[in-house]
Amino acid sequence: ESPDSVNLVGIKPIASNCHANIEAVSRLISMLGLDVNCHFIGDSTLEQVRGFRMAATSLLMSTDRFAMVLKDYLEKEHGAHFSPLAVQPGMKGTERWLRCLAEQTGRSGKVDEALNQIRSEYQNRLQELKPHLKGRSVYVLSMHKDIDWLVDLLLDLELDIQRVRVLERADH
Repeated sequence: ESPDSVNLVGIKPIASNCHANIEAVSRLISMLGLDVNCHFIGDSTLEQVRGFRMAATSLLMSTDRFAMVLKDYLEKEHGAHFSPLAVQPGMKGTERWLRCLAEQTGRSGKVDEALNQIRSEYQNRLQELKPHLKGRSVYVLSMHKDIDWLVDLLLDLELDIQRVRVLERADH
């Protein structure tokens, strides 16, 4: 067993931002002294999949139906352990799941420094973007209900939110 590694489960290999998401999460967990053991399912070698159980824990990259079925299967059939919180978008979401993972893996002492760095990077990026976006109107149309992070970002950028609409859809 490797107490310094984590599996990323429920990734979306066909999503256009799949690799960017994996890179971002990998960078964030590395701030806690953790490495990625296996991407399940996708972009992993057979050896990495065989070594799935070697990781200290697994982290859900999504909470959609497919990811939850996969999590249940891995827990019941293979004794996999998962972090209680899945990866969540936005600053507040990142703080929640990263703190949870740090606590679960015995790295609570590293999380405050990591979060301070992440908040600083976020603020720097906001300052770069604000001059171009502040005061502009925006209309949000989403197929996902979990958009609090997006509204927080738009408010942090001081955009004028005209309307928010969430379309109902089946989770397939």
